[in-house]
Amino acid sequence: MNKLTPSAPRALVVDDDLVVRIALVDYLEEAGFEVEEAENGAQCLAAFEAQRPDILLLDVSLPDADGLELCEQIRARTTGAHLPIVMITGRDDLASVERAYRAGATDFIIKPLNFNLLIHRLQFVMRAQQTAEQLRQSQSNLAHAQRIARLGAWEYNFNSGAVTGSDEVGQVLAGQRGWLPATPEDFLARVCAEDRERVREALSTGVRSGEAFDIDFRVANGSDDDVHAHLDVEYLRDGAGHITRMRGSLQDVTEHRATQARIHELAFYDAVTGLPNRTYFRERLSASLAIAERRNRRLALLFVDLDQFKRINDSWGHHVGDELLCQVAGRLGEALRRSDVVCRFDAQEKTTLARLGGDEFVILLNDIERPENAGATAQRVLDQFKQPFMLDGNEVFVSGSIGIAVYPDDATDEHTLLKHGDLAMYQVKQEGRNGYSFFTADMNTRAMERLNMEASLRRAVEREEFRLFYQPKIAAASGEVIGAEALIRWQHPDLGLIGPQQFIPIAEDCGVIVAIGTWVIHEACRQLAAWSGDLPADFQMSVNLSAAQFAQTELVEVVDEALATAGVAPAQLQLELTETMLMGDVRRALQLLHSLRDRGVALAIDDFGTGYSSLNYLKRLPITCLKIDRSFVRDVNNDPRDAAIVRSTVALAHNLGLSVVAEGIETEQQRDALISFGGDELQGYLYSPPLPPPAFIEWLNNYRGARAPLRRVAG
Repeated sequence: MNKLTPSAPRALVVDDDLVVRIALVDYLEEAGFEVEEAENGAQCLAAFEAQRPDILLLDVSLPDADGLELCEQIRARTTGAHLPIVMITGRDDLASVERAYRAGATDFIIKPLNFNLLIHRLQFVMRAQQTAEQLRQSQSNLAHAQRIARLGAWEYNFNSGAVTGSDEVGQVLAGQRGWLPATPEDFLARVCAEDRERVREALSTGVRSGEAFDIDFRVANGSDDDVHAHLDVEYLRDGAGHITRMRGSLQDVTEHRATQARIHELAFYDAVTGLPNRTYFRERLSASLAIAERRNRRLALLFVDLDQFKRINDSWGHHVGDELLCQVAGRLGEALRRSDVVCRFDAQEKTTLARLGGDEFVILLNDIERPENAGATAQRVLDQFKQPFMLDGNEVFVSGSIGIAVYPDDATDEHTLLKHGDLAMYQVKQEGRNGYSFFTADMNTRAMERLNMEASLRRAVEREEFRLFYQPKIAAASGEVIGAEALIRWQHPDLGLIGPQQFIPIAEDCGVIVAIGTWVIHEACRQLAAWSGDLPADFQMSVNLSAAQFAQTELVEVVDEALATAGVAPAQLQLELTETMLMGDVRRALQLLHSLRDRGVALAIDDFGTGYSSLNYLKRLPITCLKIDRSFVRDVNNDPRDAAIVRSTVALAHNLGLSVVAEGIETEQQRDALISFGGDELQGYLYSPPLPPPAFIEWLNNYRGARAPLRRVAG
């Protein structure tokens, strides 16, 4: 006999004839079967439950049972429903054969047994069983997949009117498995009223043409929750070409639709405000431009940017910034709802409001009659900003700057229209914010000049094109020169000497201000060291810090390195900061200022009185000096209010133990007023304009008059 393997098929032989049983066992084992035997009905049922055979050979006549009744019992059990059962019988009459099949027999063999032929029949039965099992598994998998996909199959016979279908058809249409529409009208009754005529027409057209189609519709389910269904239909013809049947699938696509909607929302809508995003807006703008060109219409684009949004976002946190953006979106929508200067045409909305990103919003006005209409809408938007925003329990005033570009007056394509709107908005920023401006051709020229300057600025540090000029500071009591302020100039290779007011804002915008500021600190310390042999030991060099410098985490390290490299005492360096810079992140500002002050670096508040100062914070700042802004000094002799401000500022500073520098001194009367108010240091054109290093030394020698002249030091 062959050695059995773990995968050998298991056979159960049930026969009360021992000789037949032994012969069957021998032949089956030789053919590769693993065989169990039983001699009566009781043993048969016990062995069946214990062994779960792959095939059963069952004698019809047993001493304690009818084999055919045993067959029926085994077939009734779940585990025996598909078991191959081969009946062994001595009768070959037709009635016996029919009874065997009715009992559930798969096949039968007649005694006496032809064992060689028997093995082939059993192998055939086993293969047929495996094929049937695979088919049943495939059908089960298909049914399972259809349940998961909520997909049902159906068929309608035009001749008989019969409708057949899977359980899922009823689940989709009626919410109950197994329900089927009796007629096409029954089916249409399950389609919601708004979609019914459209589906009816599609079915009618399909019958006339015989062309397959698919269609989506909503199910009439008697609830407020829409069920979306997808119907696929194809038509079948007879030999004569006549349509006799239609069939297809029906699927519940509600979740799929919801997922698609969510994907669309993520792709085309802003997560913070819920407004259309840049991608959506660009598509909409492109379509609107095409319609405007075809119909010879005007449209306008309003580019809206919030003023000082970064300050709010950085100071109060992103959650407050996001809340502000949401409130702004609401205000903009309100302004557009109240607008009556634009009108709807075709399927186009009259306006589109979108958030491009950051604090930038854009409004598209379709079909405007005159450019002035866009200006009226812009003013309505600005009016919405007049009321304060409630943020984190506080009233906050935020303004906006709006640039307007009109098609076809200013541009004929979406990219240029957006660019021109942005340029017009930037012009408003340059002119003081909180307003609107139409695009003009010279804005392009200025924009190109700015781009060229940005490109040159990025190379200016490495090309060593910057220069420091120095303006002396005079002790009010003695008239001695006690320090100087370092002021930057740009020696442009083509444009000549450029003042800071022309390039510093651009340097801040394009991100090179930190590199420039680092160079200024190093160069000022180097120059101070170069003059050290001819200046008093307490001579102090003042350097202005930009907001970006103050925000950088390496500022203390930059100052340490500059002082160490030049060999300058920390007390000889004074850093000037504005009130606005300090009022951003006050906790960080205090930590940073204390770190600098602990090293001995002097700290001054520049342009005092023009920013967002708080006396509560002022008393906590480790500063040494206040600089009175020149705007107060200018009219100190003519305007009693300016005089009062200067006098009060000096008194306040002295009470806090701070010195006071008055900048912008241009006349002797201004000098005398500041001295009478108790000012400590004076700075301005009355004494000297900012000078390059050699000219500063020359001026200093002349100023000292009879004192021993300083030697000239190369700057």
